[in-house]
Amino acid sequence: MNELYNAINAKNLSIRSLAKETGVSKSALCEGLSGKTEMKLESFLAIIEKVYENRNERKQKIDEFILLCEKDLNVRKALGYCQCTGEYSIMQKIIDKKLGNIQEGKLGDPDEKEDYKRINKYLSIYDLYNKRNNRKLTGQELLDELDAKNFSNNQECQVILNILYGLAMYDIPNYRAMTVFSAKIESHLNKVENEFIKICLEMQYKERMAYLKLLENDIENCRHVCKNILESKFDFPIIKASALCCLGESYMLGNGYDILKAETYLKEAIKTLEGSSVSKDSKKYFAFKTTLAFLYIEYGYNLDKIDFDYIDIGELAYYECKFGDRSKGLEIFHKLQEEGKLTAIRLYYLSRIKDDILLMKDSLEKFEKNGNLYYVQLVKDALLKEGVK
Repeated sequence: MNELYNAINAKNLSIRSLAKETGVSKSALCEGLSGKTEMKLESFLAIIEKVYENRNERKQKIDEFILLCEKDLNVRKALGYCQCTGEYSIMQKIIDKKLGNIQEGKLGDPDEKEDYKRINKYLSIYDLYNKRNNRKLTGQELLDELDAKNFSNNQECQVILNILYGLAMYDIPNYRAMTVFSAKIESHLNKVENEFIKICLEMQYKERMAYLKLLENDIENCRHVCKNILESKFDFPIIKASALCCLGESYMLGNGYDILKAETYLKEAIKTLEGSSVSKDSKKYFAFKTTLAFLYIEYGYNLDKIDFDYIDIGELAYYECKFGDRSKGLEIFHKLQEEGKLTAIRLYYLSRIKDDILLMKDSLEKFEKNGNLYYVQLVKDALLKEGVK
């Protein structure tokens, strides 16, 4: 905190004016800067915004502060903040540090032991969240982990838990089940007491709602939620990147499709991710790149812009069959079929390649069964072109 205090002095900022501009009380600011108390994370973020102009410098200071947080409430805020900003590596450092101290008994006074005891329930659930962030635990495996463990009935934990259940259903995919978990999230979210934590969870909820509305083919409300996220004053790049991707995806299909607008939003989403701390190995980066690849392959343009290092196996097979090595593509599809991994979208790809109406109908049935009404129209349009009503 001495470094921050020196930076404030170097800019000739008075504590009084800084307190007024940020809404942080003068006493809280003085006590935090002197090290007498641990400053609230949201207060630190507000001050950093005023003191450091360079985004990278701000990020460095925030990361350093977060890793020094000891108080239960600040750690919980930090975990939520990291999820919204894509600071997955920092989140893991918090989890490893705190869980390591608990497991190895590196605890100090009784108050510290109580803090760790209280924080443990949040660490375990965020640990699963981060495994999903980094593609280490998804779909059915994530669902099995969630079902196998007991979690706190605390409102905050229940919001995160139901977000994770919704994400697992999204991966499987079983989009109809996502609606149930979204309703549960909303119910618990309203009862979360801390304002900063509530904001972090609310933004994650909106991110899920945008995709849920897309899958329900409720395009108007999908775009409304996306724009609401993008207009938010909170600097949560990962949530905003998701909103951009969802917005782009909403222009890919249907009567009002606009592939150039879709491409613009998708590229902006990827650019936002690349400007953040999110690893290129993350689930989000992989998904965004694959969505853009689908757009190029389906509409047959900008094929030279496809990043084959970050593309799902299904889209790779589709590309090979349409524009590359057909036998290689069919071989991939055959292997996916043997492994029982022909999802609705992969069935659609294969039906187009083989010009097979029955496969196309199977794809339609799967999309309808899992509740993906947005992509249902992709198959219906293809069937209409084949003269099937």
